[in-house]
Amino acid sequence: MYKFLILLIVLFIMVLADAKVVEMTDGTFYKRIKEQKLWLVVFHAKWCPHCRTFLKKLDPLSMKLEKIGVHVALIDGSENPSMAVRFSVKSFPSLFFLDPSSSTTWIYSDNDRSHDAIVEYASGGYVYHEELSGGVEI
Repeated sequence: MYKFLILLIVLFIMVLADAKVVEMTDGTFYKRIKEQKLWLVVFHAKWCPHCRTFLKKLDPLSMKLEKIGVHVALIDGSENPSMAVRFSVKSFPSLFFLDPSSSTTWIYSDNDRSHDAIVEYASGGYVYHEELSGGVEI
């Protein structure tokens, strides 16, 4: 019985290790973004109270998104201003959906920041959201 329980704990830890939020900067974004196909890009700022609340829920969200093949990138917009300008970030937190094989970047413009709403968005609902003018060149 104990061996089975230990095996379950090890498997759970392995799953948690696989689904992780990737912190990116101006210097790492373009290299890392090409490594995977689909990304939810989250811009935040350390001083932003809404961001702190949202970031507390980001790890469980990233596990749900990983199941549908979407990876999560986290960028501190206040420390990486050129990335924030490139994505036309107007407020924090800001969410974007990026497919490096496409020239289109979608802005998550819904105020609903629940896991279900974001997973639905990343599952294809992004096509109903506003496109970032000009996209983000990869």
